Amino acid sequence: MAESGAVEALLDLLRSHQCEETAARLIEALLNNVRIREAKAAKNAIAPLSMYLLDPQTQSQQGRLLAALALGDLFQNEGLARSTDA
Repeated sequence: MAESGAVEALLDLLRSHQCEETAARLIEALLNNVRIREAKAAKNAIAPLSMYLLDPQTQSQQGRLLAALALGDLFQNEGLARSTDA
């Protein structure tokens, strides 16, 4: 799936601290899409996004905010999935 490749490429940009704000903005927009959030690549994005937030080399406050929003999108989906299982 092309979206999975896009998420992974954008995560690589974040990890290398290149185009942080733009990459984080695009990741957040992609993960805001329900179909993409349900893909395996989205689940694999949790650890890299968390590491980006904790990385002392992360300079962009806007990038941090957008990465946190992307994580929120993912966890919102997880919460909804759990509530429908009950």
